[in-house]
Amino acid sequence: MTPTGKIPGFLLNANDLVKVEKMNLQVLKRFFSYKFYSKANQKILTYIVFVAIASIFWFLNKLGSEFTTIIDFPVEYVNLPENKALVNELPQSLHLSVNSFGFDILRYKLSPEPYPLVIDVASFSKNIKSQRVRDFKLPTRYLKESINKQLASELNVLEIMPDTLVFQFSQTVDKRVPIKPNFKLTFANQCLIDGEIQFIPKTVVVTGPSSILDTLQFIYTEAQEFDNLDKPLEQSVDLQEDSKLKLNKKTVVVVIPVAKFTEVSFDVPVIAVNVPDSLRLITFPGITKLSCLVSFNQYNLVQPGDFLVQVDYLEIDNQIGAKLPLELGLAPTGAKNIVFTPQSVEYILERNQ
Repeated sequence: MTPTGKIPGFLLNANDLVKVEKMNLQVLKRFFSYKFYSKANQKILTYIVFVAIASIFWFLNKLGSEFTTIIDFPVEYVNLPENKALVNELPQSLHLSVNSFGFDILRYKLSPEPYPLVIDVASFSKNIKSQRVRDFKLPTRYLKESINKQLASELNVLEIMPDTLVFQFSQTVDKRVPIKPNFKLTFANQCLIDGEIQFIPKTVVVTGPSSILDTLQFIYTEAQEFDNLDKPLEQSVDLQEDSKLKLNKKTVVVVIPVAKFTEVSFDVPVIAVNVPDSLRLITFPGITKLSCLVSFNQYNLVQPGDFLVQVDYLEIDNQIGAKLPLELGLAPTGAKNIVFTPQSVEYILERNQ
């Protein structure tokens, strides 16, 4: 038997050892789950137990040998140049070919995800901050010493895959953009939003590649639900982040105006618009009943004259029959769920004398 885990006729690695042990345990579990009453079955069971025990001792003996295997490690890139933006995707893990004893390799194979390996990009290039440097290639063989220091002393790194890390940079620019909500709102009975959602501050400064910022119009908040709102809300919310962009603020304060609403109704005259000077358009009826929701604060302030309900002469050719639809031409800020009764009216045209 050689120190690298080779046996004449076949080659074993750490994965093979784990598979063999799992098979032995499955066989034991299967046979112990049955009841054996005959002597023949007892002999078979005894034989299986001895085989399993021998396999376990063989497995433990093999773990004392050295093996070469591949282990995936997550990576974290630090000290990227602040005056440049990374525009390509980097590998999130490295495949390390390592040599160690079976016990150490098995511990890594069975353990939870290890801590990420830290790659200090600036330490491998002194000119990376130069305006002229846009692409930077880092052969991973130069990382071997740094990675060996970060790993347990029992593991020896032989090879790192991929063999090269490619960094593509672009000069960064700044742009101030507004914030847009990404909320789902529900309200308590008789409550509604009473105005526009506000953010403090209203805008954030975004730093990144010009190719992205040229088309960037908004920065959205993280998706969030606000349920059963019955009063104004003010709280901090997180902004959506992009790995290629930097924000001067990661959180902002949102103000959601909420108020109790009640229904009001008015009789509002119907006004004809876009009528030629030579004609007069008369509607039947000449008024409509308008109902809407207003906040308690506006209840005594809203008047019929604040609304304009109209019919448009230019719509005559688009209608079937002698009716025109009612349209809302003007309404006070804050009036919601505006409804007309009726929603269309009959009309006649007369020539002016």
